[in-house]
Amino acid sequence: MKRDQKVIVVGAGIMGSMIAAKLRDVGAEVTLLDAGFAGQATRASGGMLAPTSEARSIPSSWRVQAQVSLKLWQEWLQRFEKLGVDVGYIPGLGHAAMSMQEAQQHRTSGQWQQDHPDHPHGMAFFPEEGSVDPEQVLRALHLLCPVTPAEVTTLHVDERNVTLKTTAGSMQSDQVVLACGAWTSRFGVEVQARQGQALLLEGQHVDHALYKGRGYLVPRGGSTFVGATDIETWDVTPTRGARKTLLAYAHQHRPASVQSRVLDHKVGLRPYRSEPFVGPHPTLRNVLVATGHHRNGVLLAPVTAQVVTGLFMQASQGSYGAPVH
Repeated sequence: MKRDQKVIVVGAGIMGSMIAAKLRDVGAEVTLLDAGFAGQATRASGGMLAPTSEARSIPSSWRVQAQVSLKLWQEWLQRFEKLGVDVGYIPGLGHAAMSMQEAQQHRTSGQWQQDHPDHPHGMAFFPEEGSVDPEQVLRALHLLCPVTPAEVTTLHVDERNVTLKTTAGSMQSDQVVLACGAWTSRFGVEVQARQGQALLLEGQHVDHALYKGRGYLVPRGGSTFVGATDIETWDVTPTRGARKTLLAYAHQHRPASVQSRVLDHKVGLRPYRSEPFVGPHPTLRNVLVATGHHRNGVLLAPVTAQVVTGLFMQASQGSYGAPVH
């Protein structure tokens, strides 16, 4: 890599922040920007690391990458521990069957528990999967690469560098990484915003992340995260309908939660494509893109950071490889 290569990463959610930290690891001079828009996906995420349990929501072309990313998470967890930040990692994840038919589908995956007292149709348990607290992960990542608050208003590319006009002034760099979730669509990349709503309930009602039926429950710092809705919209307003649906789900599967107060009603905009886009921008030179991970941004952040860093290194030597999408 050429000395003193400058790169600006746009978007300081888990995806952009992990990319920024990884780029710093290889010696790049990194500036991490974030506009602070309401609805950032990371802050409303369940934080599940579930490549097998979430396989249906992961495009087939990314399933091997998802397993790789799960292994890379262990390296990041060790790094966060050395920083002294507890990111709320809880190992293990269950996928409970709701019917005999679903039980037949799950028997061959994970450790099958037929006689589970809470799940009459049985549960597949995945000891290698788990969950993290995304907001604590962000706190750790921002120790590794601090955030500059700024909204990018225009992006101009010439033969020598990339110039960004931002609310914090004009900035230049050798390369730019667009990792700003659904807002990447502002820069000529096709990606949809899909709103997810979730609740944080008082009291920990599960010992580990649990999928059951149309939702999931995740332990989160002595409380319980209940998720999640999924509709195509840019609206970031919490709705009574979503609150009612999520409470009904929690009360059905954990009756003790009926007495629990709602501590927070979260809304996030997930970036959706038919499959993630990680690679060179389709038209802008020296601009890389990492978006479209939908429900699996937290899981796929480590492998995406690895891919983007590899592409950055190639570009620093004069060529890009093929995008992963």
